Amino acid sequence: MGAQSITATVKSVDKEAQTLTLGDGRVVRVGAGDARIGYVGEEIRGELEPMTEPPTLYAIWPNDSIDRQIEKSVNESLHTETITQGRKAFRSLGDYLPDFALYDQEGNLVRKSTFRGNNVVYNFIFTRCQMPNMCPATTARMLRLQKLVDESQLRDVQLVTITFDPEYDTPGVLNEYAVQRGAHFKNFSLLTGDPDAIEDMMKQFGILTVDEDGTINHTMATVMVDGNGMVVYRKEGSLWTPEEFLDRLVEREAGKGS
Repeated sequence: MGAQSITATVKSVDKEAQTLTLGDGRVVRVGAGDARIGYVGEEIRGELEPMTEPPTLYAIWPNDSIDRQIEKSVNESLHTETITQGRKAFRSLGDYLPDFALYDQEGNLVRKSTFRGNNVVYNFIFTRCQMPNMCPATTARMLRLQKLVDESQLRDVQLVTITFDPEYDTPGVLNEYAVQRGAHFKNFSLLTGDPDAIEDMMKQFGILTVDEDGTINHTMATVMVDGNGMVVYRKEGSLWTPEEFLDRLVEREAGKGS
């Protein structure tokens, strides 16, 4: 018997044992990130492998009906805008980001408005990337930038990483990926969601990907937007430094107070 798609409400979580007790009393084993999220009192959907003991639930997603309606509506508008604009969908300096609806590393639905009023640094990665000079190096820079932001006591700053491998990178996978690398979530969000919405966001940010030899080859860009979602700085490739983004964040913070 293979894996089965299920929906269920989570009754309780045992984070140490990495198990969830579902509403019907079944106990299932989950990944460390999903156990950390817990989802207690929430409905989830996932894939259940019944041949393990206890059964293993993976590929877990939140399944709140209202959030899914919002997600669908917002991302349909995102797709229409992206298709209509064609090549003009690319967001360069002075352009505003479109609205989007994705899930963060704690299973919360996140939209552009979630970060309103913050200077936000966006980038893209995927957790299975094995090329040391690509996603792992970029994530290390984002973590270094988080440390610099914390030390500088900058307010109204958010760091946002979007995966372009949403079929694998569920909220729980992103949670564990970030925790294992020493991130905290006060000012750092990792986003995933509907593959079509992710593809539209990549077009908006100018990210190109090609599936090749079992991995994803891709371009890179790191983009900073202001509190209204306008692009104020972007750096192509993987050679940006946390210090250069910190300098611009400090300048914007100083300008806000003048």
